[in-house]
Amino acid sequence: MAVSTEHTKDILMGDGVNTKFPFTFQVIEKAQIHCLKVLASGEEIELLNTEFEIKLNDNGGGEVTYPLVGEPLAEGCKFIIYRKTNRTILRQTARRLVLNQSKTRLTV
Repeated sequence: MAVSTEHTKDILMGDGVNTKFPFTFQVIEKAQIHCLKVLASGEEIELLNTEFEIKLNDNGGGEVTYPLVGEPLAEGCKFIIYRKTNRTILRQTARRLVLNQSKTRLTV
């Protein structure tokens, strides 16, 4: 899977009701997903990975559930889902993809 380096975050608005926030960029693993809550005042709060739940889609992207307990994100607040990558993981994954493609070509 090619991982885009251009689209790495989605910014969504709270409405006081919704607790499911979709994201459309690709990730290799859940650990790459990070979330920020931006209050109406502009204060940014980095969320711990224990404060939200991630569901990945088979075709890239996925959905973050936040909060797991308590009131939904208030109207006027933003929810930012972004990808933070470890360059070593990306390099290793790219090498594996190239090797797999080479093996496929050899067997065809």
